[in-house]
Amino acid sequence: MTRWPRLSGGAWAARRSTSSIARPTRSATTAAGHRFVVRADHERVVLHGGHERTLGAVVADLAGSFTDVLDAGGRPEVVTIRAGTGRVQVAEAAVVLHRPARHYTTEKTAGGNKKQVEVPGPPLALRLVVTRVVDGSGAVLAEWWLLTNVAGEGADAATIGRWYSRRWSIESYHKLLKSAGMNAEAWQQETGEAFLRRLCVASMACLTVWHLQRDESEAAAKLRVVLVRLSGRQMKAGVESTAPALLAGLERLLAIDDLMRVEDLEEILELARRTLPRLFPDRSG
Repeated sequence: MTRWPRLSGGAWAARRSTSSIARPTRSATTAAGHRFVVRADHERVVLHGGHERTLGAVVADLAGSFTDVLDAGGRPEVVTIRAGTGRVQVAEAAVVLHRPARHYTTEKTAGGNKKQVEVPGPPLALRLVVTRVVDGSGAVLAEWWLLTNVAGEGADAATIGRWYSRRWSIESYHKLLKSAGMNAEAWQQETGEAFLRRLCVASMACLTVWHLQRDESEAAAKLRVVLVRLSGRQMKAGVESTAPALLAGLERLLAIDDLMRVEDLEEILELARRTLPRLFPDRSG
């Protein structure tokens, strides 16, 4: 079964589209009382109003139904994304997944591609929630089509959109814990308690990096530059820093701080100049 990040309200967010997650799996999830939010495949065919339609056609009919999401103060919620800044809007419709899902197998077709097999299952009634960001002129900057089995009384469309937006933070956290940072896959703790202790420490390090990323002070900006240099990682043009680079740099800075508590920097550099003169030439003259 696909592992999904858990969100507020006990719902789970799938990282794949509906075309790659079997309907029987979702049906079993619903039957077990679990709730989920999954990003939808635009070409997916569903039942809407008793007729087969693509999700694209259903969303087109929602064009005049979008409403602004309001913040805690009752004002339109404004967010900044890569494409720009705009208001958040939502609309929704009731749909039914009725066609068999398709799964890739380990077998190959005659053309060398992965073979797909159909996996039938019972029809599944869901809510299609469309969340989008529009600029001041009404142009759509970004749009997400979400399917969920969470009932309307359990969470409105705006809440569903917010839940899904948190998936990126969850994925970033997992990335930092694994290959991009803490290498959790290689941890060798032998008990759950020992693993939990290390996980708590690692999680605090991730939180520290995220706070530093969001700190707009001049001191924080300078520290980010230092940490990126310590990390040894190259940044893309226009990118000041990334969480993995900051985490790697922070680890090295902490190691330096620990070393400087018991050793003298000039003595260490003198040893390096004696034993590794090509890497540490004497610049005193």
